[in-house]
Amino acid sequence: MLNSNTVPNWTARIIREIKSTVHSQISLVIENGASPSVGSAGRLLRNPKHLLWKLYSALDYRLFRETDDPFQRVSVADELDGIPRLRVSPEMTRFRDRFPAEAIETIRGYELDVAIRFGFRILDGDVLKIARFGVWSFHHGDNEVNRGGPPGFWEVALGEPVTGSVLQILSSNLDAGRVIYRSWSSTHPYSVVANQTRFYYKSAAFIGRKLRDLAQQGETALKCIQCDSSQYRPYFHPLYQPPSNRQMMGFLFRLGARGMRAMMQNAFHRGAWKIAYKISKSSGLPTRLHDFKPLIPPKDRVWADPFPVSHDGKRYIFVEEALHRFKNAHISVLEMNEDGSWKPPAKVLQRPYHLSYPFVFRWNQQFYMIPETKGNNSVELYRATNFPHDWTLEKVLLENVKAVDATVEDIDGRWWMFVGMAERGAPFQDELHLYYADSPLGPWQAHPRNPVKSDVRSARPAGRLFQYGNEWYRPAQDGSVRYGYAITLNQITKITSEEFDEEEISKILPKWRKGLMGTHTFNHHAGLTVVDEFYYRPRIF
Repeated sequence: MLNSNTVPNWTARIIREIKSTVHSQISLVIENGASPSVGSAGRLLRNPKHLLWKLYSALDYRLFRETDDPFQRVSVADELDGIPRLRVSPEMTRFRDRFPAEAIETIRGYELDVAIRFGFRILDGDVLKIARFGVWSFHHGDNEVNRGGPPGFWEVALGEPVTGSVLQILSSNLDAGRVIYRSWSSTHPYSVVANQTRFYYKSAAFIGRKLRDLAQQGETALKCIQCDSSQYRPYFHPLYQPPSNRQMMGFLFRLGARGMRAMMQNAFHRGAWKIAYKISKSSGLPTRLHDFKPLIPPKDRVWADPFPVSHDGKRYIFVEEALHRFKNAHISVLEMNEDGSWKPPAKVLQRPYHLSYPFVFRWNQQFYMIPETKGNNSVELYRATNFPHDWTLEKVLLENVKAVDATVEDIDGRWWMFVGMAERGAPFQDELHLYYADSPLGPWQAHPRNPVKSDVRSARPAGRLFQYGNEWYRPAQDGSVRYGYAITLNQITKITSEEFDEEEISKILPKWRKGLMGTHTFNHHAGLTVVDEFYYRPRIF
């Protein structure tokens, strides 16, 4: 359902994806026959009380527009050439569009499975029943906390840490349709355009994923997410509207204050990572972090992503080591004594591209490492030829992929790889992909439900999986407030070659030491537990 053949880039991407898949085809284009200037939107834009919002939007777009702009309008005439087309002039009330009975009868003759709304206004009446599985539509915002618009604006204005987006099957109850896909991205602190770019391109993948699921699973794939029709769940937030000039004055003041704080912070401080550890007499997990001991790197570098390993009576901590004067980081190892004293780190792996997240594990009496190698568009496996100092490339596990923080684990005889990946233009923190294999050497098979999670608060891996009370837990990064803000501990409740589910159990917030601003790795091995800590270091010292 389109207003014309000229659509935003993000919409064109969806149309091209539908045409390229084997499980769906476009059978009909329903074109809006009403004048685009008619209706409340046109009147709203001409209202002088929104002048500051319009001026801000124009400046914001000029400053933060991406080269691959999701809102640039492009023609899809070639993609839709040869497809039957029906032009419908809806019956228009103040806000809603109703289809004439003869148009609905014609559309039903095509026996559509799904209708996708990219045009028209709020749909009402029998048009909502023109397809077997309903009319699908985006809401670019979390419909549980933000109904109305403009998309992505109020999250920035109010300083909300996350911006939601949903795909829903429309109902006559406005903003209360059946949500079949839900996702959250981190909110950009300054720019609405940058905020929109993040989640518009990511949400462009939702329709293709749900059409895939519908083709493979049938109607069960369209169950409502996080809702129960037997529960009363009122919406208690305001119906958001474009900001008035007065509201924009407050927003611009807050925006300036945020920018000033960030400028002062960056002028006198440098963000840095260090690690902290605790050695326990037993092999159990520690229950408090305030007594972890910090290991502070020299001023010219940072240490992050710590992975502990015990071997031949010695303890080691592998880290990402990044020197400020170099673009790419490398992998180093610290040797730690039983009393907590440690030797300076030694470089063990360096490549002409960035390395981080040194996931070290043992299999078949040998040590392996999967460092993050996104800069080489691959997931690479290294084997220790002289542990812990010498490593050789054993195998490339995944090729031609942008992937971060690959984490593998043997669960009930099958190996699983958890890895962060992103749609083009979207952040890597947002979505979790899952692969499985008979051994860590592969070949690795993509899970049919990928991505198995789309939530910036608990998707990207943050360390090894571990067992607690016979249950598997997966640490994940919470990048909502800022990158590397906190760690979410998820209990895996279901993992098969067809299904995956996990439940958030707790969080590790950066509150155990004064001045901490973030933590994004948690690991434990043989009584040694390590985390990393983000803080600001004065530039003049």
